[in-house]
Amino acid sequence: MSKRYIVVIFFIIALISESQSQSKLLSAQKLQKTKPYINLNEALKHKHNVYKLDVMFKQYKKFPRGIFDLYKLQVLKLSNNGIKKIPADISSLNLMQQFEINRNQINSISPSIGALRHLRTFSASYNKLTNVPDSLFTITSLKNLNLAYNEIENIPGTVHNLTRLKRLDIGHNNINRFPREMGKLAYLKNLQASHNNITSVPATMGELSNLKRMDIYYNNITKLPEALGNLNNLKILNVNYNQLTSLPSTLHKLNNLEVLKAKYNQLDSLPSKIGEIRKLRRIHLYKNNIRKLPESVGELDKLKLLDISFNEIRRFPENFGNLENLEKLYLAYNYKIKWPEAFQVLSNIDSLKNLDISSTRLSSLPEEITQLGSLDKLIITDNSDLHMAFTLKKLSKMDKIKTLDISSNHLYYVPKEIQKINGLERLVIRNNPINKRNKKKLKETIPDVELIFN
Repeated sequence: MSKRYIVVIFFIIALISESQSQSKLLSAQKLQKTKPYINLNEALKHKHNVYKLDVMFKQYKKFPRGIFDLYKLQVLKLSNNGIKKIPADISSLNLMQQFEINRNQINSISPSIGALRHLRTFSASYNKLTNVPDSLFTITSLKNLNLAYNEIENIPGTVHNLTRLKRLDIGHNNINRFPREMGKLAYLKNLQASHNNITSVPATMGELSNLKRMDIYYNNITKLPEALGNLNNLKILNVNYNQLTSLPSTLHKLNNLEVLKAKYNQLDSLPSKIGEIRKLRRIHLYKNNIRKLPESVGELDKLKLLDISFNEIRRFPENFGNLENLEKLYLAYNYKIKWPEAFQVLSNIDSLKNLDISSTRLSSLPEEITQLGSLDKLIITDNSDLHMAFTLKKLSKMDKIKTLDISSNHLYYVPKEIQKINGLERLVIRNNPINKRNKKKLKETIPDVELIFN
């Protein structure tokens, strides 16, 4: 028999084997409906019919050998045990579609895991892995990969083989770089890479055209590539707790961005065209060095929340009052805000419900605050120059205020004008030197209001 015929025969056998294998695979819907076995001994008695095995919290110290006899197994949950290794025999479970082994003591995964050619979900979070075998990144069927909360230092460039991957969680590891090849993960929708030691983001990640969420907070990133503006489907960008001094000038191209989180960085400005991100609903910029908001901010007509606390804001753009859907505005610890000019702008935001102007060195509340007809929560803590009686008198004109926080204002008592705020439900007065007698008197004055002293 010629070599050509031998090759053809082996090829045919391989096709038949693959076809038989596929025929044994259950659909996602059928797996969902299939009841799992929760006892290994019971499962071994019916091993010809075991498709799902859930043996979490069984105090296993080693990978149970009996599992390898369950040749039809397609879902295995082994989380919350004390297992240290995934052995080579794992390759015998070649129909596996879902494998969860979270919260064990795993420090080694056999390269033979690459034989699980139908694996769609592999989750090994909260273990002790310092590396993973390259063969894991050859399983092209993978859609969900969770390696969070380990001690992994490197993600190899072979990650690009995971062409069907939709969710990747590598957060809480010791990773210091993204491989350039990650940009080839064309189907990736959710990237979780927080709490690592990453210092930069390669421009190739701008090719992740289906990415909807990018969480890269708690790293040491100093700069984001301009190519990030190509992520047309991105909805959530979280870069909190990094070392960024600026955001990409192309940020305005993120037409579907809804949430921008950049707290605890070193930003001194925002991109001038940020107002073109018309779907933006929430912006978190707490603890930066921003002095001025760009004029285009006033064009964010979908914006509901803006947190620019702990910055160096002085003035607001003239069109800031056009933010017709803004409900929550946090301005605490902006010592340089020019009052009362700022209130002339803010008073035009009819939709505003929550306003935090704590520690902004207010000496008085201007009359314009009464124009905020929708305001139901006001925080004015640590503004000890305020004349509280006059302040409360002005607030009495605002019948929708339900929560008022006047903590840390060196108050020995709360002026009687407090009872004139008819809709008040909750008064927070922490860190004020109010004695027991005045506390009792306050309770008698406004008996239906919840008082929070500590």
